[in-house]
Order: sequence, then C-alpha cells, then structure tokens
Amino acid sequence: MKKILTSLALVVILTGCSQDAPLTKTNNTVEQKALDKKDVFNSLDDYFEEIGNEDMTVSKPNFIIEDKVLNIKFNIKYPDKVEKKMKNTKQAIFYQIEVKKDSANLDKYIKEGKSTFYENDLNVIPKQNDAYVYEIKIPLLKKPSLEGKSHLLNGENYALVFLNEKKEEKNVLFMMDTGLNI
Repeated sequence: MKKILTSLALVVILTGCSQDAPLTKTNNTVEQKALDKKDVFNSLDDYFEEIGNEDMTVSKPNFIIEDKVLNIKFNIKYPDKVEKKMKNTKQAIFYQIEVKKDSANLDKYIKEGKSTFYENDLNVIPKQNDAYVYEIKIPLLKKPSLEGKSHLLNGENYALVFLNEKKEEKNVLFMMDTGLNI
C-alpha cells in the first residue's frame, strides 16, 4: 500500500511539472508562464474596439524634420486590460501614420501618404513613466519648401492607425495635433 501511495504521489508531482505552458515575453526576456485561455488572444480583431476608448492617453506628438526625414515621437499609456491583451496576442499587431485624405498636398513629400508599418510589440517598445515611447521616421520624397515644412509639421494632417496581422486597418485615431486623453 505504501508503494502504491508513493508511486501515485510521484506521478502527481511529475505531471504537475509539465513544460507545455505557453511562452510569453516580459521586459524583453522570455519566461514560461501559464495563461488562462481567456487571457490569450489570436488577433487584434478580438478586441480592437477597446483601443482609444477608455483610459488611453496619447501625448501630443513632436514633429521634427531632419534633412529628408520626418520624425514623429509620442507616448501612449494603454489601459491595463488593453495592455495585457496586446501583450498576449498571438498574431502581430502593427501601427502606422497616415496622411489625412484632404491634407495640403503632402503626397508630393510622403510616398503613398503613409509611413511604413511598425510592429506594435509592447514587449520591445521602450517604456518610460508607464507609457510606451513611439518613434516613427517617415522618409520624404524631397526636401520640403518652407510652406511644405509647415504642412508636414502640422499634426492635423495625420492619423495614427492600428492594424491587424493582415495589415488591415482596425482603429484610426485623429489626434496627432493635440494628443488624446480619455
């Protein structure tokens, strides 16, 4: 009887140490962590309506032109539940800056009116004072004139776009001139 109990205890201990827990990234390191199925999301499609809705803060972007590159820098503080979902999404999430359709002829400076796609991996994007620091560099087709420069530096001409793994637009935030404080 004692051998049976010992064998049973050994089986319980060994099966309790399973290595099947999914890998998640935390602070740029990979660690093993068991997650509830309800805490793992396949795609941004599962919760995109929550981005930009409650308790999300986006600092007023800083626009700088250096030679033939437009640099845009801003911070985003996500609500805790959205941040957790974004960190536990299996498929890639992307973001980009788009030129608004009615913006002052910026197409002669910005190819296709968009920045390149950036992966929105919160495990990699630097974090400062509880906010993620976003920096976007948009190559310009030519050096802007004085008037072109004023249009390029005007945040009213741009939108921040979040995209799913297929690079389909899911959220468009028109706040690049003022920031966002919900």
